[in-house]
Amino acid sequence: RRSALHGFVIGLADGSGTVSRESYERYLAQDAFFLQAFAQAYAAALAKLPAAQPKALRRLHRLIGDVLEELELHRENVDIEKEVSPLPATAAYVDFLMRVARDPSRGVGEVL
Repeated sequence: RRSALHGFVIGLADGSGTVSRESYERYLAQDAFFLQAFAQAYAAALAKLPAAQPKALRRLHRLIGDVLEELELHRENVDIEKEVSPLPATAAYVDFLMRVARDPSRGVGEVL
């Protein structure tokens, strides 16, 4: 609830212009970093997929496509090719995500 009431979130939602361009670009860069990690996690899940799972394959295809589509939207406002130094919260979440995705004992469902 506190997150939903944060000034940054409210400023994004209401379009009032209270979020500075710098803050918005920093947010997009962090989100792009996160999305790229999600694409890698989905690829790791794809590699774990047993043969003859067309339904799961289609789902992963859609998920990766959705990530790419969102990254394209980000590209309109920020250079997503530029190296990003993740903020501590972004780094912690991405590290967790990738540990789970790359853990051979974790199944596809746990990655998703």
